[in-house]
Amino acid sequence: MSGGDDSVARIFDATTGEELVTLEGHEDEVLHAVFSPDGTEVLTGSFDGTARLWDAETGEELLRFDLAPGFAFSVAFSPDGARIATVGGEAARIWDVMTGTLVHTLGGHTGSIFEVAFSPDGTRVATTSQDETVRIWDAMTGEQLRVLRGHAGGVIGVSFSPDGTRLATTSEDRTTKIWDAETGRQILTLGGHTGTVTSAAFFPNGERLATGSDDGTIRVYTLSIDALLELARGRLTRGFTDQECRQYLSVETCPA
Repeated sequence: MSGGDDSVARIFDATTGEELVTLEGHEDEVLHAVFSPDGTEVLTGSFDGTARLWDAETGEELLRFDLAPGFAFSVAFSPDGARIATVGGEAARIWDVMTGTLVHTLGGHTGSIFEVAFSPDGTRVATTSQDETVRIWDAMTGEQLRVLRGHAGGVIGVSFSPDGTRLATTSEDRTTKIWDAETGRQILTLGGHTGTVTSAAFFPNGERLATGSDDGTIRVYTLSIDALLELARGRLTRGFTDQECRQYLSVETCPA
């Protein structure tokens, strides 16, 4: 699936590359497009001040969410498909999919909001912003639960781990950070990119993370301590020092 500055979103056959459905109706650039959890619908966000819900099979527009005077830079479905979240400018909102009504407005960011993600169980929503913070919200009440600070630049991307216990965030400061999603504690800082890190995605088992950057590279990181130790044993001719274990493994003393 793709969206572009021609105001159109398109669905393709992943095997053949054949274009299957064209979603036409937006009046400005389509910034983001995602499938519903069951794959039957598509949600798009646009600079035209709307987010739109489409039938993924026929391309029919099913519902329109009016964001004026804002726009939809990023959109997301809740895991059960009953709600959506939209962010753009300094506005973050949660909507009911059945009725199209606004459920919550999430206030608190002081800069442009770039991305939104639901936790795997649908109870929390995370948002990132130019104000250098990540905020975690109760998806049912709209209450702000945590403010994560630590990046030295605007925070661009956000992703929950498959089990919902960790959060990965990417930033203009060229780093990716891993956080405890419950407590907000910073666990790891991953370096290596030479440009803004724009996105991050956990592997299905949660033990690795892939990141993309405007430096033109994709990097894959191993997050499991056991896997890191196995990798280190194959490359080092000595053991880790306690300082190295604190820095690279986020533990106070090295495992035996």
